[in-house]
Order: sequence, then structure tokens, then C-alpha cells
Amino acid sequence: MKLENQRCQGASPDASRFSCKQAYLSILCAIPSGAKRSASKAIEKVGSIVTTDLNNSILKHSLGSFSRDRQLAFMLLLCERMMPALNRFAVETNYDISLYRRCLDDAWSCLAGIGNLSNYGELAEECLDSAPDTEEFNHPLISAALNAALSVAGMMSFLADDNVDHVVEAAGLASDTVALYAQDVAATPPRSLGFQEIMGHPLMKQELQQQLDDLKFLEALPMDISQEMIPLIKKHAEDTSLLIFSGNYRNKIR
Repeated sequence: MKLENQRCQGASPDASRFSCKQAYLSILCAIPSGAKRSASKAIEKVGSIVTTDLNNSILKHSLGSFSRDRQLAFMLLLCERMMPALNRFAVETNYDISLYRRCLDDAWSCLAGIGNLSNYGELAEECLDSAPDTEEFNHPLISAALNAALSVAGMMSFLADDNVDHVVEAAGLASDTVALYAQDVAATPPRSLGFQEIMGHPLMKQELQQQLDDLKFLEALPMDISQEMIPLIKKHAEDTSLLIFSGNYRNKIR
């Protein structure tokens, strides 16, 4: 499966409907040169202000103030929020996604300080190879399922090399999933939604706000996350609105 050309800054392979540059958005405002801010201060204007450029360096800057534990926790929250789409896709297509759930469980164990795996790089490759191919499935959740699978692969890569770019890409994949879905449910063919219309869609606003809330939540935790804190973080994940499975939009997915 040719995934290499599908990962343009987190874009789905069928992002021709909504360009890579548009689908991946910054969730942060520009930080003045040389400014030293906490993650919450750096993104406090998110929601009402978004940029049209790929300012992933801004998110990277904010995550840079986080410890590795916090960065991993942020990525876990992203992946858990994206998993329901992959779960439903698997149920309706009989696609085996046990690898991805196992990798998520391993990542939680790693965050708790009890993980003992050393082959994260190999798991990342396995996740990429096992990701659903959009050319093989005609299913409304195929793009969302693929983005979820790629996010888990990125998390394994992060565990292998501690490169925060993997976390930034996962945030882009989450936004891409919402952007593509908003395009599907809100556009009236043959017209498609413009960038500002996508940004103003309730689900996109919800995702931007959720990423902000996640960063603020994690910023309040100690730099080194202990095993005792894992239930609190998992509870936060459980209480998080599910990507494209919220409110009246849930019933539009068939």
C-alpha cells in the first residue's frame, strides 16, 4: 500500500477534495520572536483566530515546553479521540485493528512507567503497513479510519525517537478528519466549502477547542507523570467529545 505519498502534513489520501494546506490547520496564534510563554498562554486565542498557513512550528513550540510524558499524554488523548471512527470502520468492514488497540495500550503503559517494549520503530512500520487502504474500501469512514491508524503509527514513532513532529502531525490528522467530514455533511454539491466555512463549522471549532483544553489540562500536571495519574488522564479522555461522533452529527454517519 502506498502510504508514503499520502502523509502530506497529515493529509488523507483523498485530500484532493480538500487540499492538504487547507485540511491541516494551525491551532495556535503567532508567538512573538523570542517570547517565552507557557503552552496555555501561547494558544489562549485559539478558536476564534486561525491561520491559513501551515504553522505547525507554532504548535511544536508550545509542545516544546512540555516534558516527554506530557507530549505522550497529549498524543494519547488525540489518538483515543480518533479511535471510535477506526472502531466503527472495523466493525462494519470486518477489518482487523487489534494491532492499533494493542499499541495504544502499550503507550498507556509506557506513560505509566511500566512499559518494557523496545521495538517501537518496528511497531510504527507495522501500523503503517496495516493501515486501511482507501483504494480497497468504499466506506464513509475510510479517511477517518486511515487518519486514526496513521496517528497510532506516529505515536509508536514518537516512542522510538522522541521527535515532537510526530505529535504535531497527529494534531494535523485530527483536524484533517474533522475538515473532511465537515465538507461531507455541510457542502451542497457541486459546491464545496471554502476555508473560512470549514473553520467556522461547529465540529472544527470543537476540535480546536478540545486541543486547547487538552494542552491546558496537561500543563497543570507534573512534568513527570506517575502511574497514579493515569486514571485521571484516562478519565479526561473518556469525557472528551469524540471526533465526528458528537451531537446531531452522529446520526449522519451511516
